[in-house]
Amino acid sequence: MSCRAIAPALFAACSLSPQTNISPFGQTLVQPENGRVHQSPALYRSADFGLSWSPAGGNLPDDANVQFLEQLGDQMVVATENYGLFIGQPEYAHWTRIGGHLPGSKITALHISGDELYAGVYEKGLFVSKDSGRTWASLNHMLPDLSVRSIQRVEGALLAGTNSGLFRKVDEEKRWAKVFDEGQVIALNARDGKIAGGTNHGLILSDDGGRHWRWVEKAGAIHNFAILSHNLVVLDISGDIRLTEDWGKTWSLPRYYPRQYSYGYDVAQIGDYWLLSNNYGIHRSEDRGKHWEHLVLQEDFVFYDFAVRDQVIYAGMRAWKERRPKIGIK
Repeated sequence: MSCRAIAPALFAACSLSPQTNISPFGQTLVQPENGRVHQSPALYRSADFGLSWSPAGGNLPDDANVQFLEQLGDQMVVATENYGLFIGQPEYAHWTRIGGHLPGSKITALHISGDELYAGVYEKGLFVSKDSGRTWASLNHMLPDLSVRSIQRVEGALLAGTNSGLFRKVDEEKRWAKVFDEGQVIALNARDGKIAGGTNHGLILSDDGGRHWRWVEKAGAIHNFAILSHNLVVLDISGDIRLTEDWGKTWSLPRYYPRQYSYGYDVAQIGDYWLLSNNYGIHRSEDRGKHWEHLVLQEDFVFYDFAVRDQVIYAGMRAWKERRPKIGIK
């Protein structure tokens, strides 16, 4: 997916109710004694469960297209499509660029396990840092596909989802074994001894640390998915949201609006709420995804990835350029 630079003048504060509000780009969030501090529009925050959002990007590049947000200890890592990686504490809105020696600035996958930071670089493979991004080691030896799209650390092994399937490497071994070969593996998540994988043909599941995989549902192309309150929440490219509470034995298909010509980007839980982002802004559910309220209307930009920290939810931003018509809701 190609993205254009974020143009601050085009971002309008749109709402469906007086309570819903997005602060305009460039508004300061921190005002020290020596004057106003610029806040990059690459990152926004909400402290009221998605009702209102304020810029929190600090010194991030204004035109950064955020791909992933992940927690690393008491810090947050921001992965972008065009500027590589940054690390910092979002409360202070100050970021340090890391990974300057990586072979590219387009990050296609990000995963954190303990103090280990894993990054996939566009067509350049998989890399790991154990010192908060100061130095990196390549994990590409004998990895047949360097188009890494997703990463998951499991006990004693590492999984790499790629355009040609899924590869697994045991810690003490050098070789990667191909454990799934039926399509792209776009997202990976683990909980309760199970690992789920989102593919361009549906959802797969492993019960044995990623050695073997089976289809949970072979239908639709998944853009992203999350595990929330022991629910699997699948976001399809078709725009559908699919929910399962029993690892795919039964499914529900909640309806929400607007969703024409769109698909979901991310879904996250904060408090008792679930927040969903799509091409039309932010939707919120109070009943674990059964019903959704459209909180924030926005067709020019997308809240591409969420991260929750101390009852504050952060959203990485990027421009909307999906080559599909907008519906122009007023």
